[in-house]
Amino acid sequence: MNSDVPPSDIEVIGARVHNLRNLSLRIPRGKITVLAGVCGAGKSSLAFDTLHAESQRRFVETLSPSTRLFVTQMERPDVERIDHLPATLAVGHSGTRSGGTETIAETCEILDYLGLLACHVGQTYCPSCQIPVLPDRVETLAGKLSSLNAGERMQIAVSLEMDDRTEMSLQERISQWEASGFHRFWHLTAEQRTDLMRTGFANLQSLVIVDRLVAGKCTMERLVDSLEQAYAVGRQACWLLLDGAIPASFSANPRGSLVDESQRKWTLLGLTEERRCTCCGMRLPELDASLFRRPGLADDAASLARQATACNVRYPQVAGPRELPAPPSLSDLLAWPVSGLIEYVAALRQLWGESSRSLAEILSELAGRLEALDQLGLAYLGLERRLESLSTGERQRVRLAAAEHTQLVGMLCLLDEPCRGLHPADVSRVRQRIRGLLAGGNSVLMVEHDTALLRAADHVIELGPGAGPEGGRVVFAGSPRDLLNSEESVTGRWLSGREHFARPGRVPLPDRQEWLSATGISGRNLQDLAIEIPRQRLTMLTGVSGSGKSTLLVETLFPALSNRLASDRTPQIPSQPGCTVESLVGWDVFDQVVLMSDDEMGASQRSTPVTYLQAYDEIRRLFAETTDAQARGYTASQFSFNTPQGGRCEHCKGIGQVELDLQVLPSMSIPCPSCHGARFNAETLEVQFRNRNIRDVLDMNADEAFQFFRNQPILQRRLQMLREVGLGYLPLGQPSRQLSQGEQQRLKLAAHLIAATGKQGVYLFDEPANGLHPADVACLLQCLFRLIEQGHTVVVIDHHPMMIQHADWIIDLGPGAAEQGGKVVFSGTPEDLLERADSLTARHLRERLAT
Repeated sequence: MNSDVPPSDIEVIGARVHNLRNLSLRIPRGKITVLAGVCGAGKSSLAFDTLHAESQRRFVETLSPSTRLFVTQMERPDVERIDHLPATLAVGHSGTRSGGTETIAETCEILDYLGLLACHVGQTYCPSCQIPVLPDRVETLAGKLSSLNAGERMQIAVSLEMDDRTEMSLQERISQWEASGFHRFWHLTAEQRTDLMRTGFANLQSLVIVDRLVAGKCTMERLVDSLEQAYAVGRQACWLLLDGAIPASFSANPRGSLVDESQRKWTLLGLTEERRCTCCGMRLPELDASLFRRPGLADDAASLARQATACNVRYPQVAGPRELPAPPSLSDLLAWPVSGLIEYVAALRQLWGESSRSLAEILSELAGRLEALDQLGLAYLGLERRLESLSTGERQRVRLAAAEHTQLVGMLCLLDEPCRGLHPADVSRVRQRIRGLLAGGNSVLMVEHDTALLRAADHVIELGPGAGPEGGRVVFAGSPRDLLNSEESVTGRWLSGREHFARPGRVPLPDRQEWLSATGISGRNLQDLAIEIPRQRLTMLTGVSGSGKSTLLVETLFPALSNRLASDRTPQIPSQPGCTVESLVGWDVFDQVVLMSDDEMGASQRSTPVTYLQAYDEIRRLFAETTDAQARGYTASQFSFNTPQGGRCEHCKGIGQVELDLQVLPSMSIPCPSCHGARFNAETLEVQFRNRNIRDVLDMNADEAFQFFRNQPILQRRLQMLREVGLGYLPLGQPSRQLSQGEQQRLKLAAHLIAATGKQGVYLFDEPANGLHPADVACLLQCLFRLIEQGHTVVVIDHHPMMIQHADWIIDLGPGAAEQGGKVVFSGTPEDLLERADSLTARHLRERLAT
C-alpha cells in the first residue's frame, strides 16, 4: 500500500470494468466528489459496477460461514485493488430503476412513524358500528370519576346476559348472579331497549349492579376495587351510570339515557378495558405500529382483522391551515400531498409537542422526513404514490430523502444524477440536502452534469475524453474552478462557454392558422388552460416540478390527439380520470402522434438496441449466409436468442444473465454459468463472419459495428442513426431495460428518424436531456431539428437551459407546484421569456446564461 496516500482517501488501482482503461484514481473522504464526463465515459462503471459491487462483495464476506452457505459467492469486480473503501449506499442507480409496489411512505419510513403516532393519539372506531372504541384503563377511569362534583351519584354495572350461547332463562341467570354475591338488578323496559337501540346499544336487556357510589364520599381504593371487580366479572367490559354532568373526558365513550323507577335520569356509558365495541362486542387488537405496515400476501382472518383495525383508526382533528371536516384516517393522511402533511404535523407538535417525550420524538422524526421530501422539491407528491409510478428523477430524490435518515456513519453515498428532472429553482435545496449527508463522517460521490452542483462540489473527477472505447480514462481531477480552465476537459470547455451549440438557423414562426391549439384543458391541478403550439417547430414545456407539465402533455394532450387521429382499427388511448380537452384545432393536418417514453421498452428483458432498430435480422442473415453456417444447415433462426429451437443457451434462455438471490442483499444479475454471458451455445459460437462470432458482434458498440459492417448499407444506415443521436457507445446487445430514460428516448428517436415516412407527426418528449452531458444535449438538439426538417412538430418537457435557449416557443407552467401550479405563466419566444420577472424559469435561465 502506498504510504503517501492519506488514509482518508479512497484509492482505486487498476480498474478494468467495462470500458475503464486500467483506471487509477483517488476519491477524498468526507467531501462531495462529482463524477463528470460524456455519456458512456465510464462514470457508472466506476461508481456502481466497481466501488458499489466491491463493497457489497466485502459485506457478504463478513457474514458468518453458516450464513454464507445461503448466499452465492459474488464475483469480484475487475480491479487490481481498492484501498480504504467504506461501506457504500447507492441511491438512484439505473440498475434499480423500478421501485416495485413500494410507496413513498414506506421508502422514507413515514408509514412506520404514522403507525407509532396512531398508537399514541389514534382513536379506534368499530368497523361495524362506527363508534369509538377506547380501552378504559382502571387507573384512568378512577382518576376521571374522582374529579366528579361532590354528591353526584354513579353506578358501576355489567350486562346480565354475559353468554348468549347458553340456553338459560332470565330467572336462572339471576340465580346464578345471586349465588356469586350480586343482588341488585336493573331490567330495562321494552321502551328503554328501543331507545338504546337507536343510539347503537343493540344487545342490552338487563344490568347487574356491581356497586353504587357517591362522588366525594367514596375513596379511591373503593373506586379501583369496584372497577376491577366489574371488569373481572364482565369480561373486561362494564357500564357506568352517572346522574350528573358528563365530563368531557368521556366524550369518546358510547352513551345512552335511562330513567329509573324513581324517575331519576341517568346517562349510560360503555366502558371496556380492551379494545372491544360496547355495542356489538367486536374485539379489536391492541394498537401496534405493525398494524399500519402494508400487509403481505396472507389473507387469513387474522390479517384481515388487523387491516380492518388500521383502516378504522382516526387521527386527531386539529385546527390548522388544512380544513378537516372529520378526524382523518391513515389513508386520508397518505393521500395528502407532503405539504399538507407538513402542516398537520406542525399543528400536532404545537398541540402535544411537550406532552410526552416519546410523542415528541415521533413528531420530530415525521417532521424531519417530510421536510427532506419538501426540500428535495417533492412537496406536491402524495405519500401513497408507488415508486414505480414516479419519474426517474422523483424516484431518486425520494431515495435520497430516505438515505438522509439512515443514521449510518462513515459511508460512501453513491448518487446517480440526483437533480435529474428537477427545475433549476429546486437545485439549491437539493445541494443543501446532499451537503447534509456528510454528517457523521460520510462521503458523497455522485454522477452529475448540473452546472450548479458541479460548481458546489469539493472535488471533480472527469472521465473520458469520449464514450465507449474512447472513454474510461481520467481526463481531469481537481477543483471546480480548475475544471473551467482545463483544456483537456470536455466538461470544462462547455461550462466555460469555450464550446457551445450553434443552431443551424432559426426559422420565423408560422402564421397563427398553422398552429395546433387546445382549450379547456383540465385535470389534476390544471385549471382550464388554453395553449398554442407552432407546427414544425420546437416547443418547450417548462415549469417547476409538480406544476402540471406531465399532466398536460402525457395524460391529457397525448390521449386527446391520439384518439382524434385514431382509425377504426386503432384502439382508443384512455386519458387519466378527470383529464379533458374541450377543443382541439389544427390537429387534422397530422398523421400520427408519438410519445417518447421509456415504459414499454424497459419491460422486456430481450429488447436490445440492435433488435429495437430492426437491424438484428440483417446481422442474422449475414451469419446464416456464411459457408460454415450453410455446411451445418443453420438458418437465420440459429442466431436468434429468442427462438427456443435455435442456437441460444437454454439455461438462461438467451438472455446471458441469471438472477442471483443474495438473501440479505437485493438480488442482482450475474453472467450465466453455462454460456458465461454469450447467450448462445458453443456450436453456434463457432460460426464466424469476418473472424467474429455472433457474441463478438453483440458486444460491439455502434461505432465499432459501423466500421465492421462495411459495404452493408442497410446495416450502416441504421447504425449511423444510432451514432447521430449520441448513442454510438452503446453495445448492440445491451438490454434496453439497463438504459437510462434519456438513452431509451434517444433510441426511440433513432428508430423514428430511420423510418422517415414523409408523414407529418407530433413528437412528444418527456425530459429527454435527463442525465446528458452538454455535448450530448447538443447532439440531441441536432436530432430534434432533423425531425423538424422532416416536417414534424416537436414538443418537449425539459429544464435544460440549452434546450430552452434554442426553442422556437416556450410554454411555462406554474407559478408553483400542485395547487399553486397548473396555470400558464408565460407563452412566447425565449427572447421574450428572458424579459419576464414573474417566471422562475426566466430568472434561472438568465443566471445560467450570465455564467
